[in-house]
Amino acid sequence: MALLNQRDQHEAASRLANWLTERMEGARDVRVLDVEVPASSGLSNETILFDAAWRDEGGEWRRRLVARVEPTGPSVHPSYDLEREFRVMQALSAHGVVPVPTPI
Repeated sequence: MALLNQRDQHEAASRLANWLTERMEGARDVRVLDVEVPASSGLSNETILFDAAWRDEGGEWRRRLVARVEPTGPSVHPSYDLEREFRVMQALSAHGVVPVPTPI
């Protein structure tokens, strides 16, 4: 059974904008727009769909992104290591072993 997402869209947008600002070197005016929190998602993580918009020395940018986040309610796993999941996806992406989205 898929997880039921219980995220508030406005809170998710604020937290994602802060998170991206901390990690995107040189990015200014980071905004998170068009947040969609599907009613349900996978079996282990919640999913948030959104657009990120920002400015840097190269111009203005906007990308459609997907965030995988630890569930707010009951979950499959007793603990989560999203950093490890990121590193695995990054390695798979870098080596072309299997098709995966570009992790950022």
